[in-house]
Amino acid sequence: MNSPIFLVGLGGVLGSIVRYLIAILFNSSPLATVIINLSGCFLIGAISSLIALYFPLNQSYRLFLITGILGSFTTFSTFGLEGFNFLKHGYHAEAFFYIGVQVFIGISMVYLGEVLVRKLIVAM
Repeated sequence: MNSPIFLVGLGGVLGSIVRYLIAILFNSSPLATVIINLSGCFLIGAISSLIALYFPLNQSYRLFLITGILGSFTTFSTFGLEGFNFLKHGYHAEAFFYIGVQVFIGISMVYLGEVLVRKLIVAM
């Protein structure tokens, strides 16, 4: 079966299992997250380059490996690739904006989500 949804789904299953196993290996500590995110960044750089060099017209590899496996393994790898592409193509201001928004506002959104949930629970 070569449907895009099947390829992404199959890759997603595999990526999430590997993520879970690494989390177990490191007792679900923040170190597991760092290892997952940084290895995901390395892998998305390596795999996207291999696909571009050796399989440039085969979207199936990209869907299965990058969108599926790495997409479920860590979305941080996609963030890393997109940030890198801005820099690589000389869009420095856009890169710093893109990175800054996601890091600082992302952390702020985690805080906001926690505060809102705690307030809603207390209000009940």
